[in-house]
Amino acid sequence: MLQQADPKTYLQREYKSTPPYVKDRVCTMSDAAHAMTPFIASGAANAFEDAMVLAALLNALSPSEDIAGAFRTYDAAGRPRYQTIVDTSKELGYMRCGVNKDAGQDPRKPLQIMGTWWEFLRNLHNHGALDKFIQMRRV
Repeated sequence: MLQQADPKTYLQREYKSTPPYVKDRVCTMSDAAHAMTPFIASGAANAFEDAMVLAALLNALSPSEDIAGAFRTYDAAGRPRYQTIVDTSKELGYMRCGVNKDAGQDPRKPLQIMGTWWEFLRNLHNHGALDKFIQMRRV
């Protein structure tokens, strides 16, 4: 039988303040750009969204347009949004562990607090994000 690793050795990490997702004609996406804890179950969805937005931006380029500019647009429009998701996931983890200062150990408090978070996250749908990226690219 295989020995199981001590679960305390698996730490949850997020990147609070990442460097730009872009350098010249190189662009990172998904966890390489905005790693987050798993408490909001959003990592895979964000990877798909990144791929969709980057594909749309690159597809919209004319031959004379700059790939690096499209990547900078992706970074500028996406960073604030993803940082909010990173922060929300971390706070949700604190609540699930009973260490959130507002929720404490009261099992009803997280649901009250999370109600506003879920509304925010529902409003971060892919089409709205893509529209923002495309609009920034035109400026």
